[in-house]
Amino acid sequence: MFKLEVRFKNLVVREYAFQNGDVRFIGRAPENHIVIEEPDISRLHAGIAQIQDELFIWDEGSTHGTVVNGDQVICARLKDGDIVSIGVQHTLKASISTRERDATVTAAYDRRRNLMTTV
Repeated sequence: MFKLEVRFKNLVVREYAFQNGDVRFIGRAPENHIVIEEPDISRLHAGIAQIQDELFIWDEGSTHGTVVNGDQVICARLKDGDIVSIGVQHTLKASISTRERDATVTAAYDRRRNLMTTV
């Protein structure tokens, strides 16, 4: 599972979870999925999508660009911990939860309700 934190001056103000096939747009305009009201952010600034087990971000021709870990990008695959700069004061942090951390614990009991094993 992918999670994207929207940060204002390193303070997390919102979190978004992504599933396979999710496509979201980032910008100043209210019709975007992720709205960031900052003058340095374009009305339609960038897009972000999860395709299978990968998360991608791309610039939508914004005035000030999209920067991933200090490098201006047109399109980039995000990895766990990547920082995306959008505007002057906002950043996005990508987090990837591994399947092991997301898995639920399953337990097997015998007829006497004694724990036999967990998976």
